[in-house]
Amino acid sequence: MKSAKEFKGEKMLRTLYKFTDSNLTTQNNTQWVLGEWKETNGIQQELCNSSWLHAYEDIYVAAFMYLAHVNYSNPRFFKAEGDGAFLSDGTKCGVTKLRLVEEIPLPTITTKQSVKIAILCALEVYHEASFVTWANNWLSGKDRSENAAWAVARAAARAADAARAAAYADAAYNAARAAAWAASNAACADCVACYAAEAAARAAADTAYNATYAAAWALQSKSFDLSAIIQKVLKEG
Repeated sequence: MKSAKEFKGEKMLRTLYKFTDSNLTTQNNTQWVLGEWKETNGIQQELCNSSWLHAYEDIYVAAFMYLAHVNYSNPRFFKAEGDGAFLSDGTKCGVTKLRLVEEIPLPTITTKQSVKIAILCALEVYHEASFVTWANNWLSGKDRSENAAWAVARAAARAADAARAAAYADAAYNAARAAAWAASNAACADCVACYAAEAAARAAADTAYNATYAAAWALQSKSFDLSAIIQKVLKEG
């Protein structure tokens, strides 16, 4: 998932955000100590490997994406400082020098807000007529039923199975499917008390990942900005 703009290496010093487990460790048993710098080489031009120290540029993107990215049972959340080379895939970033500054609370994004973010992300890259109609009906409040969401999710899945054309196309189909899956879980009558609320949030994060991937490869949405979409939804309440 990359474009020339997203993966341009540069020097910087910026505020970032990072998750650890309850013992301040991350992948590959990396042990963190508050205030101490860690460094990597940044050799590989993609994330999710030991060349990069992973973090988030935006606190709300971190809150939105963490169920898809973090598998710690009791995660802790930190404000951090990053330096050196920089790489981003649109949902998370990597730097070659990073330190934890202070532990902070993770902002809350509601299930309804997560689904709205997911649908707006999917609309950036998936424009099939029935999906657009359903999405607009959900966003307006006209139809947020579980049945309608399930129908759209099944249709997107069938389209993906039929096409299998290119990586960006599969990602666009998957973005639509995940958005509808998020909405179907949110429609569960007992979502506060059962797994559905978490499943909806996880599917919403998957939508953002797939939509960012599709936009970057197909260049369908040069201005796709997950942070801006999240900020818009949170502002609207």
